[in-house]
Amino acid sequence: MKPSFYITLLSALFSLQSFAQFDGSKHQSNAGLQLKNRILLVQYQEFKSDNALNYNTFIESALSKIWTLNDSVIYVNNTEFAVLKMKHPKHNNYAYLKYSTYDKVNEFPSGSLVLGLVDEPNSTYFVHVAPFDEKGLNTADLVFGLELLQQKIKRATATPEASKWTDSIIAQPQIIDFKNKTLLIDQTLTSSVVQKSIPQFYKYDFEFATKTRIDEALLNRDPKFIFLRAIPLTTVPTKSKDYSDEAGVQIIDNNIYFSKTYETKIAKSEMRFVNAILQADDRRLLYIGKPKQGDNQVELSFFETLSNALN
Repeated sequence: MKPSFYITLLSALFSLQSFAQFDGSKHQSNAGLQLKNRILLVQYQEFKSDNALNYNTFIESALSKIWTLNDSVIYVNNTEFAVLKMKHPKHNNYAYLKYSTYDKVNEFPSGSLVLGLVDEPNSTYFVHVAPFDEKGLNTADLVFGLELLQQKIKRATATPEASKWTDSIIAQPQIIDFKNKTLLIDQTLTSSVVQKSIPQFYKYDFEFATKTRIDEALLNRDPKFIFLRAIPLTTVPTKSKDYSDEAGVQIIDNNIYFSKTYETKIAKSEMRFVNAILQADDRRLLYIGKPKQGDNQVELSFFETLSNALN
């Protein structure tokens, strides 16, 4: 398979997640450098629910394991964040990290980790992780999302030569990364038909694993394992609806006229995924499949294409 195919998909992994990333590479690079040099404010979830308490515990654990961009990290509630945001608004020394629990049209979908500059609200990076009310959201999900965020910043601030090197390391999957490892396949991502047929194409060790089993290998950085994961890229609008709103009142010749404005908003959307195989110990991307919409299930063609690339 041609290297350019993989480079294109790598671009999808790190850029298609965003609806509204920075405009212009210079702005992106400067904002990325500022993010690295600031104090990071991490916003807690304040909903009175087990999910919120779990998230607050998970995000602390995930950040302590892998976050290297900021030397100083402060955990704050909404009130504390607002107070710090108001201090010296034009020369703010803070970046922020939060978890979005609602869809923000044209910016980021619900279930996203959002990283940005406090004094530049339009300068944000985000990665979609999982819906807040999903039972599966845990430390491993957040670790993976945070590492994608860090990778985005590193790529944004890297020299062109460094970026080319990053692309080249997955230009072609290497047999050595597969033959001495056990591939953990999330059992919920494959149908029984696909599970029975995988050995026709994949000739190395693999096992169908629970999410917990995969998370343990990921968090423990176990070098014996590689794992297959469905990575959310972005939401794709599939249905829109026109909404009207009273915009104003005019009085002409003693007659009252109400003017309305019409705006098209997203009424329904689907998530776009890419299935990928990564190294458990360093999370290195070994292979990525084609982006697909609405369904994160792994098809047999994924393994057939991988087999062709390895041979």
